[in-house]
Amino acid sequence: MRIHPLSFAFRAFVAIIVLMAGVSRVADARDTILFLSGPAGTPCAQDPNVVFTSPSVPTPQAAIVGTGAPADPCFVEDDLGHPGKSKCVTTTNSSDAYATFTVQFTLPANCSNIDLDMRVKVDDVGDLYLNGFEISGMMCKPPNGPQLVYHLTYHDNFLHHFVAGTNTLTFFVYNNPGACALVGVARSDANDAMNLQFEGTVSYDKPPSGGGLNLGWDDCGGLPATGNKTFACDTNAGFNTLIGSFITPCCVTEMTANEVVMDLQSTGVTLPAWWNMRTGGCRPASLTANFDFTAGPFTCYDYWQGSAVGGISMVPPQGNRTRIKLVFALAPGDPHIGGILEGTEVYSFKARISNTKTVGLGSCAGCATGVCIVLQSIKINQPADNPYGGKYIGSPATRAFATWQGGIGSNCYAATPAKNVTWGSIKAQYH
Repeated sequence: MRIHPLSFAFRAFVAIIVLMAGVSRVADARDTILFLSGPAGTPCAQDPNVVFTSPSVPTPQAAIVGTGAPADPCFVEDDLGHPGKSKCVTTTNSSDAYATFTVQFTLPANCSNIDLDMRVKVDDVGDLYLNGFEISGMMCKPPNGPQLVYHLTYHDNFLHHFVAGTNTLTFFVYNNPGACALVGVARSDANDAMNLQFEGTVSYDKPPSGGGLNLGWDDCGGLPATGNKTFACDTNAGFNTLIGSFITPCCVTEMTANEVVMDLQSTGVTLPAWWNMRTGGCRPASLTANFDFTAGPFTCYDYWQGSAVGGISMVPPQGNRTRIKLVFALAPGDPHIGGILEGTEVYSFKARISNTKTVGLGSCAGCATGVCIVLQSIKINQPADNPYGGKYIGSPATRAFATWQGGIGSNCYAATPAKNVTWGSIKAQYH
């Protein structure tokens, strides 16, 4: 966060401002929300985007255009350097010693590189918070000095102080012409004004259109820390958990099930026995599925709430490759069936790989062999009468692959399926 005083004054009051709904697309991958105070510019006109509260007006009301000086509360100033754009706004009571203005705007889930860039002028002293987090520090008109224009910038790489859904910018403004202090004092004379003026943007990288896939060890999001799993291959105890997730595409209103395809490829000519986890393989029953995230992790959205049921299957290996499929669903009429906000990253499944038969009598060779696992697709099922139908996601969001023991030394996305099998043969096991 940076603050640059340019030429600007702040008076005491606390205000709630609502960012303008006007959204302009800057580039294919980035969106921008524009906002400003007093867009109408008509003296004493209500500002539909700015709401305030004060000691005399405890119920939120629209701010009015003007400086708020008792002698002429509707006098309009325009000195942010963009004539005809923003105007100062004030409360409806010219005797207020302080007030609060708040701005609300909406960000999609999984957006990134969020930037706030705004210019603010207050009369006399003010402070700015984003979702309860201070981002400005005290802004002040020096006693008997000129008003200052503060240039405020704030950045989040990912949603942190910015949040998915509704965000609130809150200005606390105080009338205090004699001191730079966040304390409101009574108006000193008929020209003692208290007001706020601002204009700026919030811009962000949009989430992947059409949804996207992530795969990692132990959590969602395709984060670097979840990309590779290293195991000493010295015990039969424990297990390793792959977690698949997806960025929700448009129009998921009644998700009932997921159908998942993953491909696995190892180094060498043939798939190691340790990785043959299907019935008849060296480690049968070592690959299981789980769809319960109620005990964590909690990074992404848990849609299933422990209610999904289903299973996992591995096809016969061909050379050094095999394919893994999962099918799981909520029961018809389950109360968890509902919509998901576009752009939300959702936990889909856990694929648990047991360490059984790694060492000792009857152990299976190949635990130390490098492997790539690629999440190829997730199909989102919705009821047959849903007007939006099912959704197919087949492209990565951040990273749709994970490696074991460092991988295969080349691009994991080159891993291809051994053979196709029908979904009916897999789903029949769980219906």
